[in-house]
Amino acid sequence: MTKKYIGVDLGAWLSKKTSIAVIIKNKDKIILEKVEHEPLSKSYTYLERDAALVELLKTLADNSAVIAIDAPFSIPSALKMKTEKELYKFTNKLSKNYNQIKNPYLFDNSARFVLDTVDEVVLAPCATLIGAYTARMAHIFSNETYTSILNPITSPNLEEQNNSINTIEVYPRATLKVLLKMKEIPQYKKSSKNFKEKKEKMIELIKDIVEISDEIKNKIKTDDDYDAVICALTAYLVSQDDGYEKPDNPELFTNSFIYIPKIKN
Repeated sequence: MTKKYIGVDLGAWLSKKTSIAVIIKNKDKIILEKVEHEPLSKSYTYLERDAALVELLKTLADNSAVIAIDAPFSIPSALKMKTEKELYKFTNKLSKNYNQIKNPYLFDNSARFVLDTVDEVVLAPCATLIGAYTARMAHIFSNETYTSILNPITSPNLEEQNNSINTIEVYPRATLKVLLKMKEIPQYKKSSKNFKEKKEKMIELIKDIVEISDEIKNKIKTDDDYDAVICALTAYLVSQDDGYEKPDNPELFTNSFIYIPKIKN
């Protein structure tokens, strides 16, 4: 059975932006097998959209996959805590001082881990811009049927899991930073000028890592599609032996954990 590595750039319930990519390993080659989008229908309720998305991921996984999703898996744990003592216990120290990221009511430990590891600030799960994605992800994980299929991993212990499908939280920009050893990632958003040209450059940056046919390359039409590819690549990379960065204090990560590949020299 071929293990699949699936990347999901999650869109909000009412958007058409959810992109999905699938990577497989065939002998010594890492191959981008497909890029597609979540099933959409004007008649779908938000419940039906989630059901269709989970069913598609289950089908694509074919009983053996790591699924990497670019979306917050949870609201910050501080919002669930009742005392300042609890709050202090579960807030890790931060070596860098970036605006509000120390605020435990806006950011979780996983966000501070990304900052300390690759110097990138993720979108805050409780900010307006990302709130819709957080709400959708939280809703999916509140459903016992969906979690039994997806098996979300919210702590740094992927290698200890023996489920046929495991789902992890990732951040594409963090992966690109460690993968490409770049201080700044080039702008490749669909809204930016010359997107087609920029897309070609971004694909060029990963061509030595993952094989992408011309047919599949033509299906990468948006930055969401490209991010889904990076999510899938992240799923593959972190699944290797000693394949991801681990925090010094893993006990602080119970609510969510963002997986960052460890690139060996």
